Amino acid sequence: MTALRYEVGPPLVGPEPVRSPFDAAWSTTLDDLDREAHQLSAREIVIEGSWRRTMVRRNGQLRADVSDPVHPGVTVHLLGTTHGDLAYPCVRFRAWRDNVRAVALALESLRRVDRYGIAGGGRQYTGFAALPAGTGGAALRGRALIKKYGGERAALHATHPDHGGAPEDFAAVQAARTEGGSK
Repeated sequence: MTALRYEVGPPLVGPEPVRSPFDAAWSTTLDDLDREAHQLSAREIVIEGSWRRTMVRRNGQLRADVSDPVHPGVTVHLLGTTHGDLAYPCVRFRAWRDNVRAVALALESLRRVDRYGIAGGGRQYTGFAALPAGTGGAALRGRALIKKYGGERAALHATHPDHGGAPEDFAAVQAARTEGGSK
């Protein structure tokens, strides 16, 4: 089984979520996601959602009594695949588990593109490459914080641990600054 962990990220922006057509059990979704990650030789799956920080344990797993996140949108990251680090955001459905299911099914469809000879060499994954590699969702979260606080300086001040901010938020703002993504 591919390593799986959860991360806290900013709420994703998108259209109003709709009811899902899925009725698969969560264990089936995780099995499907693991199968697709294995096919891409991913070393780790990261499911990023807008949970409260207290809902994600230090080991990267959700607490047993986890409640729904602030927003149902998630980003599924596949790290270390044969095509690099990949990120798949989904905000379509009202429940976060349904959005993870949608990503798992989309990954299966993308693999079919290669299987049926439509695109060779994994070109269908190019648009999902996580850029730059290694930062995960930190820079994205940092850009959202910069926007929330109205600029880099204000975000750095508001998120600084000496001013009562969370160290993860401060690091995310710094990651966004490093990438120049605070436009």
